[in-house]
Amino acid sequence: MKDLVKVFVNTDILVKLVQEELEQKGIPSIIKDKFQSGVIAGFGGGSPYGIELYVDFENKEKAMQIINDLKDE
Repeated sequence: MKDLVKVFVNTDILVKLVQEELEQKGIPSIIKDKFQSGVIAGFGGGSPYGIELYVDFENKEKAMQIINDLKDE
């Protein structure tokens, strides 16, 4: 993965569902979970609704279309 762009932010469960859908369509992605990282480190804080999903810039438009289609369902 080269230039990453954030395409979705939500809870862990919803982000993983979107990630699975993207991967089924051939779009690799990365989850950044600052909330869980803070909990593990003992800092707490953050929001469980702030889990972020990133894709390569070149896949951004296709990923956004898939995410919008999921929202419409």
